Amino acid sequence: MTTQRPGRFSEAATTAQRRPPIGASRREGWAGLALAGVEGVSLAVMFQAQNLAWGGIVLWATLCLMLVGILVVSVWASRERGVHRRGFTRDLLLAGGWLLLWIAACGWFWIAHGHHSTGAFLTTAAATVAVLPMALVFGRLVREGS
Repeated sequence: MTTQRPGRFSEAATTAQRRPPIGASRREGWAGLALAGVEGVSLAVMFQAQNLAWGGIVLWATLCLMLVGILVVSVWASRERGVHRRGFTRDLLLAGGWLLLWIAACGWFWIAHGHHSTGAFLTTAAATVAVLPMALVFGRLVREGS
């Protein structure tokens, strides 16, 4: 009978259960926080774009810049990827679902219907609430990472 050394996946599972996990990347957490920032700023601008004189162009430019920002930050995060704590993927999926619900609801009221009377403070607050769970997930990665 031969004994085999555990594979890299079982080692990763073992290290992910430690608090904080060994090999967690603080830089990946910062990339995630940057992603939340890009999305939050983009949403705040998009929610108010219909009230601007050149609102359609501002909305289009914001969407293009948001896509470029997501691409750049995703490449950065993939280069810095490390071990994640247990439950990280679940938390990230829940935060993404929360973000999608807010985009759908706020987009319906503030983008689909055109001009609206809601002030910039309220739409920016809604954008902040939308990205807050994602920022918390990645903020925890920054705190636990090395």
